[in-house]
Amino acid sequence: MLLIPRGGTLVLQDLLLTDVTLQNPKQNPSEALLPTDLQLPAGSTLRLVDVKMIVSKAQLQDYIVYVMSYPDIIHWTDGVSFLHIRSYSSGLINGTPSVVEGSTITLLAPEGAKLDGTPLTILQSLRDQRQVSGVDSTAVAAAQGDQAGIVTVTDGYVLGATNTSLVRLIQQLAGQEETKAPLLLFIASNITFSPASGDPEWPPGGVKIKRPTIWVGSSWRNTSLDFHMEVGQFVLEGAAANVTLVNLVLENLGYGDEISARDAEGKSLSRSHILWSFRYRRSQQRTVLWDTVMVLPEQIQVDNAAYWSDAFNSDLDFWKNQTAFMRDILGIQVEKYKRGKLPGDYIMEIVKKDQLMFNVTYTARPYVAPRLKLNFNPILHLDIVNYRADPGVGPVYTREDVAVTLYNVRRSGCQRMYILLPIALNGGVVNWGPTDLDYDRPHPVAPMSYQGPSNSSTPQPLRASQLPTNATLSNSSSAGSSVADADTSNGLSNTWPSPGGELLKCPVQFRGISSSDQPTTVIDLGYVQGLFRLDDSLSGTSGAGSPGSQANAPLLPGQRPTAVPPSIRQPVLQLASLVFTRLPQGPGYGGVSAGQDNSSTADGAAEQPAAVYVPADAAAGVSGGVGSSLPAEAYTH
Repeated sequence: MLLIPRGGTLVLQDLLLTDVTLQNPKQNPSEALLPTDLQLPAGSTLRLVDVKMIVSKAQLQDYIVYVMSYPDIIHWTDGVSFLHIRSYSSGLINGTPSVVEGSTITLLAPEGAKLDGTPLTILQSLRDQRQVSGVDSTAVAAAQGDQAGIVTVTDGYVLGATNTSLVRLIQQLAGQEETKAPLLLFIASNITFSPASGDPEWPPGGVKIKRPTIWVGSSWRNTSLDFHMEVGQFVLEGAAANVTLVNLVLENLGYGDEISARDAEGKSLSRSHILWSFRYRRSQQRTVLWDTVMVLPEQIQVDNAAYWSDAFNSDLDFWKNQTAFMRDILGIQVEKYKRGKLPGDYIMEIVKKDQLMFNVTYTARPYVAPRLKLNFNPILHLDIVNYRADPGVGPVYTREDVAVTLYNVRRSGCQRMYILLPIALNGGVVNWGPTDLDYDRPHPVAPMSYQGPSNSSTPQPLRASQLPTNATLSNSSSAGSSVADADTSNGLSNTWPSPGGELLKCPVQFRGISSSDQPTTVIDLGYVQGLFRLDDSLSGTSGAGSPGSQANAPLLPGQRPTAVPPSIRQPVLQLASLVFTRLPQGPGYGGVSAGQDNSSTADGAAEQPAAVYVPADAAAGVSGGVGSSLPAEAYTH
């Protein structure tokens, strides 16, 4: 018999309570979640921590209605078999002293659950499997539960997934058919996700997730998910697929890889908190984190997050301009932090177009899993520097993609560099030869999105059909205006390349992707001359002031921006890891016939590719150019 003193607290922790009847929340809201068999003295409190209670289907419905009437109660439910509550306090709800409070509270109703699509109650009622044809005997056996008669795996929830069962259960319950019904997964042990280790549980290409899934760890002890510095272990497919992580420690989070780049949507691959272990297009909000720890590979990633959070929230016009890409391209609506319990840790709250984070701790200190080596690829990743915005990464498949993407990059204000990955739709050669452009042509793969949140106060990029063309701009301009004037107005041409060349004002790198299963990217230029036209008027610096100035020193984490960072000059155009075919000769060499070797001058001296037009005032370091320190660069590694 439990004796609870007046004013005392009874704590129930890490328990599964069966056949529970709770107080009616509508009739006794101050005693909601209090078992009727438990009598508390006046002024006493029941605290529930990681408690699961098996209740009737009718009572589950009562509580679903109850919690839905209070928006501040964070919860998840499938509406029929489970209700999971993040935290609760009757005092906060009713404005009276708390009778019941707690965290990670779950109500389960086996009556509403199914197993392989068959109601659990039907399966449990079968004593002779031969009585009902068409019913899986394995499901009938599973419906009898464990030794205590508790069914731990249903179509809607899993109690106690472990390192040996979690991947298999996700494949079985979340990877078969698309559905909007959520799956609640309680994780009972530390987990390691390492397909590269040769684990036969892992299918080629990753484990598919086709429904909402909620992964829940312990709220009072560490539950570690070790992603082993690998990426793409899980693939989110279908309109409803998403992953919510609650009370977990995420460790050994790696950088994005070549395949990640295709879904990056302007994100940086050198950011582990983007969770590249989950493959999905980063224009869609598909990962949500609550009360979770992210162990990042390096302290600079933690500090850098605080740095840019300060910059994002600065009232200075300079920083508003420098962080415009965070709002317009990354789709960030909220990004703020507070200091964690230990030095160098920060607790983040982030709302953006592809991810939500609430009470998420960024740290570089390992919790459970040993720290592994970061999967740094110099072809894809850049070292993180506080005052330099990470480059955005994304694929371009067609010439229309390149034209629209460069248009959007120009409109972004050049706050960051962009790495664009030319990819052939049919797996062959990328064609950049001259052609007419059709921006309304159906696209088998949607190009990189620069769309921010719908309620952003910043003007959003136009759809292709709404983009101004050079012809439109020329008609609206005064007589005698040049094509260059139209290009400077950020218009789009109906031809490729546009007259005078595709305008590059901001730092852009076209980079090929080469791996064991994908050869080096080959681009056919079609002997076109003047493909790009470089204008470095906007891209010269990412900040004003001299690097040695104390007033312009980089911010320390937690320091509100009051000045601009050191200046960083970047080339306007970089070409890396690409093979070009059918390059034109310079204007002085006349026409070129197919098959003619035009890779060098007659005497073997290197000739600047004529596919890039560099005006005299933007071509220092290039034969015939004077004035600027920003030449086009070609990398051949």
